[in-house]
Amino acid sequence: MSRWLRAHKTEVFIFSAALGVRLLFLLLTLLVADPLSFSFPSIGSDSQDYILAGREMIEYGSFFNGRSQLPNSYEMPVYPAFLALVLALGLNLIAISFIQDVLMALTAVLIYRIGLSISRFVALGTATFFILDPAN
Repeated sequence: MSRWLRAHKTEVFIFSAALGVRLLFLLLTLLVADPLSFSFPSIGSDSQDYILAGREMIEYGSFFNGRSQLPNSYEMPVYPAFLALVLALGLNLIAISFIQDVLMALTAVLIYRIGLSISRFVALGTATFFILDPAN
């Protein structure tokens, strides 16, 4: 294991930095929010629609709008299916953000590895830009 860590120290650092920045952003979002009016997640205009679509997938077992009883034609089914899986496992909405933060940290490593096909400078630069933009 330690030999693997030495061989991949840049990737481990990029993963840790990306995850740290995103978790810090999540923590600040949770701390700044007014607990009386905060409906997590409140970032983005369509987040509640995706959560509702995920909950309807759990409740009805298919991808349709429970209010109108028509097929859902507004959201793509993959992200609501991901939300439905996480909610079906009994995890809360903050766990969804954590899972997404881990996936984005892995994405930073993939960006670095792809950038290596051009140069180490490009790889480190693009990964750094990605890490410093926690809204991804």
